Amino acid sequence: MSLVQKVFVGTVWNVTGQLSRQLISLATIAILARFLSPGDFGLVAMGHTVKALAYVFASVGMGAAIIQRKDLSEDYLSTAYWTTFLAGMIIAAIVAGASPLVAWFFNRSELILIIAVTSVTFALGGISSTHRDLLEKRMQFKQISIIDFIDVCAGSAIAIIMAWKGMGYWSLVVREIAGTFFKIPLYAVASGWRPRLVFRRNCFRDLFGFSSYVLMSNLLNYFNRNGDNIIIGRVLGATLLGYYDLAYSFMLKPLQYVSSTTSRVLFPALSKIQEDKDSVRRMYLRAIKIISLLTFPMMAGLFLVSSEAILVIYGAQWEPVVPVLQVFCLVGAVQSVTTNVGTVFMSQGRSDLMFKTTLIISPFIWLSFIIGVRWGIIGVAIGYAIVTCVWSLIVHSIANRLIGLDRGDFLAVFKKPLIYTLIMVAIVSTVKSFMTHWLKGNLIIVLFGLVSCGIFAYLIILVRSMDEDILSIKRFLFKKWVGPMKPVLDLKRE
Repeated sequence: MSLVQKVFVGTVWNVTGQLSRQLISLATIAILARFLSPGDFGLVAMGHTVKALAYVFASVGMGAAIIQRKDLSEDYLSTAYWTTFLAGMIIAAIVAGASPLVAWFFNRSELILIIAVTSVTFALGGISSTHRDLLEKRMQFKQISIIDFIDVCAGSAIAIIMAWKGMGYWSLVVREIAGTFFKIPLYAVASGWRPRLVFRRNCFRDLFGFSSYVLMSNLLNYFNRNGDNIIIGRVLGATLLGYYDLAYSFMLKPLQYVSSTTSRVLFPALSKIQEDKDSVRRMYLRAIKIISLLTFPMMAGLFLVSSEAILVIYGAQWEPVVPVLQVFCLVGAVQSVTTNVGTVFMSQGRSDLMFKTTLIISPFIWLSFIIGVRWGIIGVAIGYAIVTCVWSLIVHSIANRLIGLDRGDFLAVFKKPLIYTLIMVAIVSTVKSFMTHWLKGNLIIVLFGLVSCGIFAYLIILVRSMDEDILSIKRFLFKKWVGPMKPVLDLKRE
């Protein structure tokens, strides 16, 4: 199988796995929202700010170094494993010890026990992260998708039972911990690798020379991505943070998963051909195009049905989420094609440049949160949207120059996804005006009808498209899945 085919198959497995996990997560949150209050969600979101920070340090950036490095000996792997393992243990102890300080900052004593319990995930994560990195390096995304699916199913089932039994916000806390226990042995078996009792200083210095910039970039991204939660939780309280976090979880997190699935496939692929700039440009442009073909209609469609979706899935008590969700639709469309910029920096061995560009934008992101909070959660969302658009222009310009990508070629990638999306929007908007007029109050039928109409219309547009990238995907799918069945189908016709 060629590298391009590996990228495509890996992306299919990643997208399929992420989509199935997100559908389960969406259904789980919809059920939990019936048992829990916005304050419960906001309380756990406060704890997430610490958990996300600890995750940044727990990996020490070793995963990116493992994937980027072409020649990887056993000494390097074992050194990376024990570094990550020890980092996870240390971070778990620090997080548990810092829980009273976090509880004081947010003025919620419940956070002490929540954060202390959550800290166990860092110790467990350090045991399995290197095995997962190896699977990614080998582009074995089928195994990763299956293991992650088991993880989310186990956590969701336990959370629903706990919420039904009246255990409140603890159902959200345990949901994120439970699946980790299953992943440790599954990743170890799937990777087929066992660490040795080896730690080489020269290997550590070599790996950390690259991963240190990844670590610092991830640290800055943590503050950029969680600054809104920190400010809202401190200034506006748990209930409003619960609304904001649900909007973020409903749209941005699934969208980031779509983009991250491509990034996880694209990074090892670009690392293999890092010296061939022409191949890097072609593969990167194709990935950006496929992402925009998926995410642009998703965001436009979600904007059109945001009110119906929130009211039907979560209930009337979550209606304040709607305007925030609509603003996030713009953020999501932009972020979906910006998330993969990091793969260009890292595959070219320029993690230092990635860190510097992130450092430049960080103060402006925090400034947008501080100014926006004066207008509540919608103000924070709008501030985030403005800075995201500006940041996207800057970081794309720098990354494109790194691989010699012409601005015109880059912008041309978005032409057809935008046209196809606008056609779909026109169709769905027309159908919505009729459905809301004739089916007033029947939100479930309206939502189902609009979603079905949008998906059907967009699929027709894609099928009728003569775009070469889309045609190549259709040819590959036919060869991979329909082709082997052709003799059977011919025999049945006889």
